[in-house]
Amino acid sequence: MRTPPVIREHRIPTAGSKPYIAVEGPDGNLWFCESGASKIGCFDPRAGTFREFSLPAAGRMPVGIAVGGDGNLWLEQASFGPGHLPPSRTQVDANAVGCSAVDANTVYVLGSDGNLWLEQAPFGAGHIPPKRTQVDDNVVACSPVDVNTVYVVGSDGNLWLEQAPFGAGHIPPKRTQIDSDVIGCSAVDANTVYVLGSDGKLWLEKAPFGAGHIPPNRTQVDASVVGCSAVDANEVYVLGSDGNLWLEQAPFGPGNIPPNRTQVDASVVGCSAVDANTVYVLGSDGNLWLEQAPFGPGHLPPQRTQVDFSVML
Repeated sequence: MRTPPVIREHRIPTAGSKPYIAVEGPDGNLWFCESGASKIGCFDPRAGTFREFSLPAAGRMPVGIAVGGDGNLWLEQASFGPGHLPPSRTQVDANAVGCSAVDANTVYVLGSDGNLWLEQAPFGAGHIPPKRTQVDDNVVACSPVDVNTVYVVGSDGNLWLEQAPFGAGHIPPKRTQIDSDVIGCSAVDANTVYVLGSDGKLWLEKAPFGAGHIPPNRTQVDASVVGCSAVDANEVYVLGSDGNLWLEQAPFGPGNIPPNRTQVDASVVGCSAVDANTVYVLGSDGNLWLEQAPFGPGHLPPQRTQVDFSVML
């Protein structure tokens, strides 16, 4: 006689989340919309655990989700453009959902399981994954200062400044809480960081950090923001919820929201600053571009060279 199937129910952490549409990701997890909670949920069927990610703008009703890229992480090198798509490249790792470089030999890599690693060359065949040290777990975003210091956003929305040593016995490592209700950040240095709140407000936050300073001394930069990439404490690339990318400049704060700014491009889902004149831009179509000043009217998009395609954040 055939054994009856067993149906096991798992309660989503957020009450009234109204789960809708689910897909299996390349990580083997089940990803779904929480249409009643303005969140995306992730269920690990092996551990029976959930992670939830708040959408950048409150009050949204997500009703569609699809599997994206293959999760492979590459180190790509010029020449870029026609005839070089993709360019010369070396695979660094697999099952990655995010990364942030220290230099060409060192990168923080966020795995699809929420583990954050510091990975170092050599890369390529025989080194996938490469030499690496685990920094933390239950991570949704990071922004490094250097090889020993990194800002880390946890799945609970808390933002930390974490410091070496990393690895076994140091998970999490020595760390200082900076803020809460955070969905992203971009480091300037160990004392200054741009912080994106779950309400879509972007702040420039400065030390001292820690108990008694949560949130720390801070100045609002802009609102309705979904991403940013710092140039320095006075300039930052800002991605609005409408997909427009801006280069914004101090002064920041009351009376300057938004601040002085120049539009760089439109239909953007991500960016990474090189300097105030050069930025990598990821379009909503998955194409990655290297874009260069001048920016603004008459230069939308600006002078640019395609780096790759089918790229995810």
